[in-house]
Formats: sequence, C-alpha cells, structure tokens
Amino acid sequence: MKKVMISILAGLFMLSMAGMANASIYASDVVDTTNTHHWDVASPGPALLPHSEYALDAPDGLLAGWTSGGGYIEVGFDSDLMDGDGDDLTVYSFGPGASTLSIFDGTGWVLLGSVPASGPGDLQASNWDFNGIDNVSMVRIDKDGNGGPGSGRFFEAFEGHHAVPVPAAIWLLGSGLLGLIGIRRKKG
Repeated sequence: MKKVMISILAGLFMLSMAGMANASIYASDVVDTTNTHHWDVASPGPALLPHSEYALDAPDGLLAGWTSGGGYIEVGFDSDLMDGDGDDLTVYSFGPGASTLSIFDGTGWVLLGSVPASGPGDLQASNWDFNGIDNVSMVRIDKDGNGGPGSGRFFEAFEGHHAVPVPAAIWLLGSGLLGLIGIRRKKG
C-alpha cells in the first residue's frame, strides 16, 4: 500500500509540474522588401550588396537594412508565432535610423511601436510583447526616409518566442517509468 501511495503522489506531482516549454523560431524568409541595402560586417568598411536573401542572419555576416532613405522589410516564419507570457519577439538590430515594427495577425498589420535606436555597429536586442495577438505569421519593419546619410538601420535576426505545451505523453512516460522502478524494487 505504501508503494502505491508513493506512485500516486509521484504521478500527481508530475501532473502538477506539467506546463509549457519555450521555443524559439527565427524568421525563415524575406516576404517583401523595398529600398534595402546590405552591409557586409566582415569587411573593413560598408559594402552595399543588392541581395535580399541575406536579410536573415546570413552565414557570411551580411545584414539587411538601409544606409539612408526609407523603405520596409517583411519577414516570414515557418510556423505562426503565438502570444505567451512575457516577450514574444526579439529583433536584433543596430543604427540610429527611425523605424517601426508591425506584426501581421492574419487579417492586417498591427503596429507595436518604434524600434529603439543605437549607435552604428552597436547590435542590440529589442523585445516585443504581442499583447493578446495570436497566429502572427509576418513581421514588418518600416524605416522613415527623412533621416539622411547618417540614419542607417540594419537588422541581423528576427526571433519569435512562444509557449509550446508539453505533451501529456511525456508525463505518462514518466509515471510509467516510476511504476517500473517500483516493480523492480519489489522483485529485488
């Protein structure tokens, strides 16, 4: 009877610990873009390249953005992002240029706010909360074109965070393993 009670209590403990795990998904493709340039951070000075495929954390260190002027970048994700506890999106960027961030909720664009400015080459992470919006499939950055030559803005990566429910099968597996341990102790 004592072992049965221990097994039941262990199972209840595992169920009470069930919850959510966190997952990160990086933007996987450039959906649309205008007037963007690309800065090769590995070179001694800025090298502008007209390749939009380098907008998403390219292995050779090319970053998407604007040296001057305005425009936008829209990036998509393989899986929809969901609103969870805390921050739901992190944007890695640098530069003093004024820009805003919006998310696509399946029906239209929702403005989340301004992307914080930083010094040239000073990569920073800005975090965003979806505030109850689920099924986010795209992120859009709009840059103001009024800043002039010193108003560059560059982006390295777009990282979506969302809660993923831990499958009940994991908890069943755990309770089954506890049961097998109890049977082994009984035999031994």
